Amino acid sequence: RAIDNQEQFSYAIATLGNLVNDLNVDLLRKVTGNKDKDIKSFGLLEQFLNMIDNTPNESLETFKTLNRIRQGFPIHTDKTEIIKNLKAVGIDYPIENHNDAWQVLIEKYKNGLIDLLKKIKKYAA
Repeated sequence: RAIDNQEQFSYAIATLGNLVNDLNVDLLRKVTGNKDKDIKSFGLLEQFLNMIDNTPNESLETFKTLNRIRQGFPIHTDKTEIIKNLKAVGIDYPIENHNDAWQVLIEKYKNGLIDLLKKIKKYAA
């Protein structure tokens, strides 16, 4: 759906952040054998991906960047970090067209999921 303003963009980013972070930590701990509670979802996913595939983990980097962008909205004082992460996905700051920026983020998320699925399919084969 179209994102028409900063408020809608902030809500959409929050939702995307929830999706990016909603990993099955229990399953990741089981498949990696990692019981260290200090290692969180992205660390476990990285360990799993390194176990099953020796190519760069572009999906993980995409998810981390999306998560950092989410942490910057709606209000965050560290504009440098926000600008850096938006630039990493091809969005200029300040955002002038929230719908265009949203479409970029959704496309990055979709591509990250596709990359992740390819790696998991190779593992499961």
